[in-house]
Amino acid sequence: MWALITCRNGSLIIIETARNTHPMVSCGRSLHPCSLKRAMPLLRLTASHIVAPATTWVPTLASVPIFGCVAIAREGQKCGETAITPTAVGKVNFSNIPMGIIPGRSQSINCAIPGVSGTACKKSLPRQGVWEIKITNCATKECHMPPTQKFEERIVRVEKPSAHFTLLRNEKGDFLGVSEGETAVFDHADDKAIWKEEGDTCRHVVSGLTLDVSAANDEGVHLALNGKSLGEDGSESSAPGRFQPGHGPAHLPSEYLQQIRENGWVCLPSILSPHATEELQRASCTGKWNHEELDRSLPTLTQSVEVSRAATEPVSLWVMREYMQCREIRLAHRSGFAVVAPDDGERQVGGWHSDYPYLWGIARNSSDGNRIVPHNALNLVLGVQRNLCVTEFKSENGATCFKLGSHTFGQGPPPEWGSGNTYREEGAREAKGLPYTGSEADVVEAPAGSYVIYDARTWHRAGVNRTNKKRAAMLQSVVPMYIMPFMETARPYKEFLASPLASQLTEREHIELESLLVSRIDGPQGRIAITMDEELSR
Repeated sequence: MWALITCRNGSLIIIETARNTHPMVSCGRSLHPCSLKRAMPLLRLTASHIVAPATTWVPTLASVPIFGCVAIAREGQKCGETAITPTAVGKVNFSNIPMGIIPGRSQSINCAIPGVSGTACKKSLPRQGVWEIKITNCATKECHMPPTQKFEERIVRVEKPSAHFTLLRNEKGDFLGVSEGETAVFDHADDKAIWKEEGDTCRHVVSGLTLDVSAANDEGVHLALNGKSLGEDGSESSAPGRFQPGHGPAHLPSEYLQQIRENGWVCLPSILSPHATEELQRASCTGKWNHEELDRSLPTLTQSVEVSRAATEPVSLWVMREYMQCREIRLAHRSGFAVVAPDDGERQVGGWHSDYPYLWGIARNSSDGNRIVPHNALNLVLGVQRNLCVTEFKSENGATCFKLGSHTFGQGPPPEWGSGNTYREEGAREAKGLPYTGSEADVVEAPAGSYVIYDARTWHRAGVNRTNKKRAAMLQSVVPMYIMPFMETARPYKEFLASPLASQLTEREHIELESLLVSRIDGPQGRIAITMDEELSR
């Protein structure tokens, strides 16, 4: 008999038991019997192939490094039009099985896989000494995507910076900067708030003014200008303020603003610190946590304080406000993780579209697929998209595909590219293949922790993940305050306030998060929050 086992590195294999047993196997995720839909994105076999072999078969089997199910492949069977020739490439020995193991109960054992060290598996099985199997490699180029599907997008690579500037925050979270030769604190991070650490000093990048840095008695540092201490408000004071140096941008904020004004998009590479990036990978079950499954029953804001800190990242906020020419901006929907799993050749894919509020090519309840009438009012920016690369974004792992510069076209993508409305229909991929992947499209590759900000009119779609690991983003649609949000966002803010994470934010971060998630109007009683009416929502 045969059993399916998966290891923490994501590889799945099939094993033949030494006795006539069929143990259930698990490695931290729910495994299902192989079915046609969950079997083999690389091997397009029929359901009849996904069965235990007859005793006359040579005990060879297929192992493919992807998430999902694997299938047994008999020598001489075909993958599409390509014959499978099993080739033994090694043996897998399961040894050191604990004494007294109980059938049906999950126990830890060592799992030695050729080329993979330190992997650990769990399985349920009767006690045995050593199991041996042969691994066959039957994945050929002809067995991947349909041969007519080519990925020819232009690659735009944004490299990981070798150095970053520094932001200096006081205890409230405001930013120390220099304006007209004087130090002060500000509620935003533009060029005047950018510093460069140089040994025991911090040099202001624009003015050249230099501060002496000394350690405080507790967390943070004290700063002095010409021998005189700076207070919490950035001015000279006999009571030294406490400031926290933190991870800043690789370039001046004004340079990012110039890029998005000229091109309609900009990347802020590795704008989040390595610690914050790793924590978001943990929360999204990617990176080192790739084998875990994301719990979508929990509000995203309550899964890690770094979600809120990423939403309130100050340089990207300043760039968006300046680009949209509006101080008050809002998140149009709840922040959430968009995780693209390895492609199986059959899963539904998204088509080309523009983002909220335009929704060109993807709007529902519209005869022509447009929520806002196409127009050429280029300088009127009704929304931007701010996407955080939680993992590294590459063409192979499903990085977003764009038609860069299309924000100037004043209309949505052409039907022949495959719109979001088209690919929303069940069976669209099977009937039409993938949306346009030709050389007129672009893929922006960027390191983990980067923000890609683009004009919401830009045509784009999610890429196809052709690797064996998940890729994750945090998608944020941002609009001026005069645009109605796409979804209600005050409730997740209240959920966050009720969580223990709220106490970890600074006063400035709280102000920014509330302004992003809670829409307000001026009424007779002052500023009033606009929230959902339960009765009218029925």
